[in-house]
Amino acid sequence: MSFLMGEKVVLRPVTKSDLGGSYAEWINSQDNDTFTEHAQFPHSREALEAYYDSKNATNGIWLAIVDKLSGKHVGNIELSGIDWVHRKGHYAIILGDPDAQGKGLAKEASLLLLNHAFRKLNLNRIELGVHEDNEGAIALYRRLGFVEEGRLRKALLRNGVYRDIVVMGLLADDFISAG
Repeated sequence: MSFLMGEKVVLRPVTKSDLGGSYAEWINSQDNDTFTEHAQFPHSREALEAYYDSKNATNGIWLAIVDKLSGKHVGNIELSGIDWVHRKGHYAIILGDPDAQGKGLAKEASLLLLNHAFRKLNLNRIELGVHEDNEGAIALYRRLGFVEEGRLRKALLRNGVYRDIVVMGLLADDFISAG
C-alpha cells in the first residue's frame, strides 16, 4: 500500500511486519548509530512492537521508505508532534540500509513528505534537530530549504564528548516559492 510515490521511492505506512527484518538490524546497528541515539540500548522485537504501537497512537505520520528499484524497506521518515493550532511539526528521517545511501532516496522521500505537509496538511513550519557533526544530513536539509535557527549547546554525549544539536526550520512560504 503506497501513501506517497516518487520516481525512486514509495512512502507507505510502517507495518508490524517491517519490525522483524532489516529495520531491527539498522536500529540495533552500532555502525549505523554514528549520529543517532537508536542503538544506545538493544531493541528486542517486543520493544520494537511497543514503539510501533506508541508511534501509531501519536499525532503524526510515520512512513517506511521503500526503494522502488529493489522493493526493499530502506528507511523511515516522519512528521511527529504535529501542532494543529500553530501549524507545525517535527521532521525526522533514517536511511538505515547502507546500500541505499548516496542515491538520492532521502532527498526524494523528504520532498514527498514536505510537499504533503505544506500543501495537503497546510502546515506552516517544519523543524528538526541534527547532530552538529552530521555534515551529510545538514547538507541535505539545506538543499531542502531548511535554515539553521539555533543550537542546543552540548546537548548530546557521544564517545565521551558533548556535542551540539543544530536546530533547523523550514517555512511553507519558503518551500513553496522554491518550487
